[in-house]
Amino acid sequence: MRSDVFSSINVFVTPKTILLVDNNPQELRLLAAELRTNGYHVLETDSPSGAQMIVNDGIRVDLLVTAHEMPVLNGMEIATWLRSKYEHIPVLVITTMPEIAAINGLFHPSFVCRGKPLRMSEITQTVAQMFGATAQYRGPGPLAAPALAR
Repeated sequence: MRSDVFSSINVFVTPKTILLVDNNPQELRLLAAELRTNGYHVLETDSPSGAQMIVNDGIRVDLLVTAHEMPVLNGMEIATWLRSKYEHIPVLVITTMPEIAAINGLFHPSFVCRGKPLRMSEITQTVAQMFGATAQYRGPGPLAAPALAR
């Protein structure tokens, strides 16, 4: 009788790395916790210059999730800079004014834009779709926040 060879093989999948940029510390923490809960490796920074340092250090990033409204460089500017280095990197921009941004053509057509307030299930589904996977919302992460709707 032949044993099932595959039953003893462990498959290790490297989690996707998400660069998360938001100058709001509460939202940064909450989004990072939610993405980690859903199996992603998250690099967080509270500034576009921090994002540039991470990328310039040679760390591989699979997706950029960035707030749009930030001082010095906004989300669009950091996304454009990152795209100059990695042409096909997916970009998710989070803004308080998604309709205005879309109407005025502020974002590159390939960028995905989501408005605030955010629902964690929406972020989970959007990120999974951007990676070409089926989203499975695993419920609230370890932190709850009144600022981000569930």
